[in-house]
Amino acid sequence: MSSICQETAERVHDMKYICPCKDCLDRTITCHAECDKYSRWREDLDERNRQNKPNMDALSYTVERVYKCRKQANRLKRRIRYGQ
Repeated sequence: MSSICQETAERVHDMKYICPCKDCLDRTITCHAECDKYSRWREDLDERNRQNKPNMDALSYTVERVYKCRKQANRLKRRIRYGQ
């Protein structure tokens, strides 16, 4: 595999948060405790999760509000439609 293909594959691999253990030929039962690739990947993933947590809290609040507003609008439509 050429170096450009390897770099692209690593970037795509990294962007999708795919564990480096996938398709690893050196994988064993206890490899997570010993594998440098996995420990680096796990640290990066934990850091990304910490950075995204505030965004996810705001997003979940927004989604929840939209859901509640739609639910309330549907109730009103039913009351109007069926005269309740």
